[in-house]
Amino acid sequence: MVLVIVYACAVGARADTAKTLCVTNRRVCAVQADGGLKCWGFNNYGQGGQAHANWLPYATSVIGINGSSDATTAVGVTCGSQFTCALMKTGAAKCWGLGSQRQIGNGEALTRTFINDTFVLSIDGATDATRAVSLGAGDTHTCAAMLDGTVKCWGSNFKSELTGGYTGAKDPTAVYSGNVGAGEAAPDTAVAVAIGYRVSLALLEDGTVKCWGYNTFGQCGTPLPPNNIVDHGSNQNGEIGVKYPSFVQDVAGGNLQGVKLLVTGAGSRHACAALETGAAMCWGKNDKGQLGSPTVDLAMSHAAVAVPGVSHVSSMCVGNAYTCATMSGGGVKCWGQNTYGQLGNNSTLDSHVPVDVIGIKSAVDIACGWQTTCAHLVDGSMSCWGGNDQSQFSNGRGAAYASSTPVAIPTSVAMAQGPECTSCQTEAKARGFNALCDARP
Repeated sequence: MVLVIVYACAVGARADTAKTLCVTNRRVCAVQADGGLKCWGFNNYGQGGQAHANWLPYATSVIGINGSSDATTAVGVTCGSQFTCALMKTGAAKCWGLGSQRQIGNGEALTRTFINDTFVLSIDGATDATRAVSLGAGDTHTCAAMLDGTVKCWGSNFKSELTGGYTGAKDPTAVYSGNVGAGEAAPDTAVAVAIGYRVSLALLEDGTVKCWGYNTFGQCGTPLPPNNIVDHGSNQNGEIGVKYPSFVQDVAGGNLQGVKLLVTGAGSRHACAALETGAAMCWGKNDKGQLGSPTVDLAMSHAAVAVPGVSHVSSMCVGNAYTCATMSGGGVKCWGQNTYGQLGNNSTLDSHVPVDVIGIKSAVDIACGWQTTCAHLVDGSMSCWGGNDQSQFSNGRGAAYASSTPVAIPTSVAMAQGPECTSCQTEAKARGFNALCDARP
């Protein structure tokens, strides 16, 4: 899951690059207006942040994140497949849930069912180098963009490490800056990360995107053959960035430019970006039409292609073979797989072109999962649609209560109203990283 935009500024952040809600494998989490965090749904590894691993049929407060201090106030959340991470107001990162591949960053390959006072190793918010501005969680690995512009990743790396020869999971490790080619002397400056299935992407300060890891379906946005980005020696997938991250390219063969927002998701084989122009671009697997382009006949695209029918994009999300975007006026469009009604258009038919989500007129953010989509509305409320087999609607019900149109989430979930442009946001907006201030009706 990518971290995109939030309107509560982490200490020292140059731009708001965290996301206030996330959806993944039958689980939903949302940052509350008071800085607390609530999760509900699937909790078999404690990814819901409780002292147990039982199902959470209703929104439940995550232990240890209650908004009582900067250290316990969440400003962003990201959902991995079976684990969850929160970005704290101090810039520290906390993770919990399945930890078999060290993806929760606590230095051990153990599962943790709730939060304690331990931060992700080397991401404690104490300095620019240890203060995160963006977090992204994937299938079994996690990355963070730091205030100093570097990127750190941890978790599974499948037979490799940064220096080579390591055969196992990694604790938080700095990703090589990725200066590809002669003449690139200055290191890259990352402002956000987006993490998918064994793949990592970073949005750079200049509006370009770099990617490393699994590329079987073109999810790294490069015309290179599958797996050729970082596949050398013992490195199988390289999602922690062993070799040189490559630029995501457009169909003309140049580097994708002018990106303000970058998204992919845990388990996803495609990625998307919103441009400063308000346009949307996607690349990677396209078997269900998740790239949103009717001109892409192949099952995948190794370069970013334009999504027709969307403009003034303020937020995006990537789910399991589908994509959604919010417009600056508050409407939402989705495209791709629709087996559970996750496109929200009162249908269960897949769509290769964007369709309007019925009844959503004031969305400021959006989150996509494996079969469920949720929107954060301008009044602080939430609506979700699609699959509900683990009570993703926080209603205590199951699969029989799935919905192909939005369902209001109970008022026990109270996200921030707004957005209001704080000074931090004003700076971020000026740099093209915050369109949410334009979303108020």
